[in-house]
Amino acid sequence: MDELDVRIFRAILTGHLSAPFSTRLRASLQEVGWRLHADDMTVRNRLKRFQEEGFVSGWILLPNPSLFGYRMTVVMVDASPGPKEDMLDELKLVHGVVAILDFQGDSIGLVLLHENEQTLSSTLGLISRITHAENITLIHGRFPAPQLSRLADTDWAIIRNLEKDALKPYVQVAKELGVTPRTVRNRLQRLERQNALMLHPTLDIASVDRMVCLVLFYSYTNHGAKSGVDQAMVGHFDDCYLWGTLTDPERAYLVLVAPTQASVKQHLQWTKRLPGVAGARAQIVVENINLWEKAIDLFRQPAMLLQSSTRRRVK
Repeated sequence: MDELDVRIFRAILTGHLSAPFSTRLRASLQEVGWRLHADDMTVRNRLKRFQEEGFVSGWILLPNPSLFGYRMTVVMVDASPGPKEDMLDELKLVHGVVAILDFQGDSIGLVLLHENEQTLSSTLGLISRITHAENITLIHGRFPAPQLSRLADTDWAIIRNLEKDALKPYVQVAKELGVTPRTVRNRLQRLERQNALMLHPTLDIASVDRMVCLVLFYSYTNHGAKSGVDQAMVGHFDDCYLWGTLTDPERAYLVLVAPTQASVKQHLQWTKRLPGVAGARAQIVVENINLWEKAIDLFRQPAMLLQSSTRRRVK
């Protein structure tokens, strides 16, 4: 993966510094190429290679979790030494866990969806018992604010149809749902404008050819240092960061690709020397486990209501 690959991946996600989501369902390859001063054929070929190498195997479509009162927290766990594989198997079953990063050593990263502080606390207690955690660090993420209060039945039908293949042709979706392609296109475009959709790539960041993937965590000396530190971090790692979460006032992280393990150490040392950084740590990703398909089950009640509707009600 080279610098252009990194920039194309970020551009597909519209460049937002949050967990790898996009509120845009079908970014134009021509637009991406224009932004990066590359032709659309180059962009297309790079994306095809992402799929061939297993870095991006597909795209999942979800409703914005904020519509249902869900928040996102990234959890960094320093587990006690033990059978890590057993821990990972148990963590996959924890309610709200939608992604797991197995780091080199005894550390584990989790992406957790939760409704409130009480459910977060309860889930963290369960995670702590599973991992016999010696330390847990939280980084709070943020979803874009949706501009509607609920999804219509037709919206739900389209989202459920696309949830495992977000790039399915509109004509095929329309045929399967018994509506017109124009209805599918117009509904999706409206939901995009209202920040009601979340497009998420199915990733295997540990499989990037000849590269080391790492998560660089850092914290701030005070709230006033945050803006300057974040700008410096993003600027310094502009050619190698894939995404990050910079929405927490206390701490943040960037997901990076590096050519060697020696460069991981250099990245960490540079970050620790940056004025305004209170502490930093780099974790090399051994495996990432995608569980985002579980997220749709968190919104079970709307889905159950939808199932009671007949196809003739979808207009």
